[in-house]
Amino acid sequence: MPPNGISRALKLQFGLINYENRYLTAEAFGFKVNASGISMKKKQIWTLEHDEQDGQVVFLRSHLGRYLASDKDGKITCGAEKPDPECRFLIVPQSDGRWALQSEPYLRYFGGSADYLSCFAQAIGEQELWAVHLALHPQASLLSVARKRYAHLSASDGEISVDSNIPWGVDSLVTLVYLDGKYSLKTCDSRFLSNDGKLVKENSNATSFTLELKSGKLAFKDCDGKYLTPMGPTGTLKSGRCSKPGKDELFDLEESHPQVVFQAANKRFVSVKQGVSISANQDVETDMETFQMEIDKESKKSMFRTNGGSYWTLVTHGEIQSTATEVEVNTMFDIEWRGQRVALKASNGKYVCTKKNGQLSAVSDTVGDDELFLMKLINRPMLILSGENGFVCHHKNSNTLNANRSVYDIFSLIFNDGAYNVKSVNGKFWYVSSSGLVCSDGEKPEDFFLEFPEHGRIAIKCSSGKYLRGDQGGLLSFSLLAVAIGTDYWYIIDVNKSNHTGSEDLSSHSGLWRINEGANRSSVIPSFTANMSSLSEAERHLLGLHKVVVIMLPLSLVLLVFGWIFGLVSSLASSPKLLAGSASYFLFCSLFTLTGVSIYIKYSNQAMEEFERIVSPENFPNVDVSFGWSLAAAWLSYSLEVAIGLLLMLAARITQMKGHYDSGVAIAIL
Repeated sequence: MPPNGISRALKLQFGLINYENRYLTAEAFGFKVNASGISMKKKQIWTLEHDEQDGQVVFLRSHLGRYLASDKDGKITCGAEKPDPECRFLIVPQSDGRWALQSEPYLRYFGGSADYLSCFAQAIGEQELWAVHLALHPQASLLSVARKRYAHLSASDGEISVDSNIPWGVDSLVTLVYLDGKYSLKTCDSRFLSNDGKLVKENSNATSFTLELKSGKLAFKDCDGKYLTPMGPTGTLKSGRCSKPGKDELFDLEESHPQVVFQAANKRFVSVKQGVSISANQDVETDMETFQMEIDKESKKSMFRTNGGSYWTLVTHGEIQSTATEVEVNTMFDIEWRGQRVALKASNGKYVCTKKNGQLSAVSDTVGDDELFLMKLINRPMLILSGENGFVCHHKNSNTLNANRSVYDIFSLIFNDGAYNVKSVNGKFWYVSSSGLVCSDGEKPEDFFLEFPEHGRIAIKCSSGKYLRGDQGGLLSFSLLAVAIGTDYWYIIDVNKSNHTGSEDLSSHSGLWRINEGANRSSVIPSFTANMSSLSEAERHLLGLHKVVVIMLPLSLVLLVFGWIFGLVSSLASSPKLLAGSASYFLFCSLFTLTGVSIYIKYSNQAMEEFERIVSPENFPNVDVSFGWSLAAAWLSYSLEVAIGLLLMLAARITQMKGHYDSGVAIAIL
């Protein structure tokens, strides 16, 4: 159990930005270090560790688990698996919030640019200063170290108070907004904390604070050089008189767990208001009806904590009570996600149901109405999403979303009877387009379902039952070509039924392998199995063209797989020659795709001409012929292959000129 009784302080992870506005980057190839990153992605994230004997000494660990080190000549390396004496650094904070990093054994300062990094400066200059960009999820709970109390919104007083024993409910959620090297504290009602303690709508100089670190704790310094501190009996958070941070000015950021309310089939809220028994017998939501969901990292089962600090637990005869003070087997529940409702399975293998008196008991073998609960997330009115590749953010030039950005957008989450609508900053809603892309300019809300599969993770499912996924950019060309090859909407013939007397549907759509006629008829195109001797010269020519298409496009797909591997290796190696080779390879792949698509168009046109020669056109009035979306996907794949090839060529040129490879291009390859 953490000393404050709720959560552990978040591990301090951050990016370091030099005087050229470039991030310190740890490359996987050769464990090299440079200052070339233009944004904070995985390779730009560093973890701060403190020496157990000397709290002033810190170690900087890269995303690869290796430690930054400097020898007596100032040479920088990042290959040590365990911290040794040369990995010891001191943080020297500056008045503007930036850090200088000093080698503890040699007393020299670390700095430089691009590939020219060293730790040999005897004094602190502009090149030796680093701005700190926190890599934590920006939504957290704020704990005062001195008062051992949590910050929360006091809406009636228009301030943030630091007097809560536990971070309970939506009011305890604080969002850190990073802009131009400084941080602002944003409350759940979208207001910013000013240094005079007031909450304001607009971000300004008075709401911007530089971040300082002391003994592993955080301090927030305002534009006048004063520090945020809780003041008065309610702990009103505002800038005090101190120009140096003491214990009163220090804070911890703690993970903000999901907090939920449950509504049973009897339309009453699950509560602990009546004592230790957990029953669905309340009509309103209060702290007594709010439960914190904590997910075990190993078993991925969920525990539910009450506002008194106790856990739901299974007791005799299957009853559920709130008597457990520690996590154990009987406090763990499996959640089954069933669209707009959830079912809970206790450690005895039985489902939790609502009895007629409202009491919760784990006695059911199957799931019926009494075993289903509406679960509402109450402490995330503002949603910030981050994945393996970065934060979710609006695409600059379209209505889609990016999942690989170093900056984030704040979305509004609106509950709708077990589902959620997601609203963008422009007031428009998320929706899923017909092509499967998530768009952010919808006029009407569309339902999404939130699931919590493991600790610190959220899954979002759309109404079709499919889950949202954030991909990195370069795999899209492979995916598009694979979709195009595997679908049957390359060529579409639409016959208007009102203009022919037969009951049979004459419309058809075809792909590379099949022709689908009417509602249920499908036939394979016999390119390799047809008896050529029985065919006319024109038919043999058409089948020959089709053979070329079904060879060229799958071959291009296979080549793209190896191109992705080749591109990844060349990115890690930061070699201009390998990058140029990868670029040529992708352009070569694009030629296969272009050839296959072009021949298919020629094949389709000649097939239609042969069909019209055999069958009189007047027999088929009002026939609409068009190419379908499968062909469009193949064209888009070709365009992306060319774009990736050109980007790699540009990266090779930049690497050759500057002697380094920017990590941003690596993202474009993957």
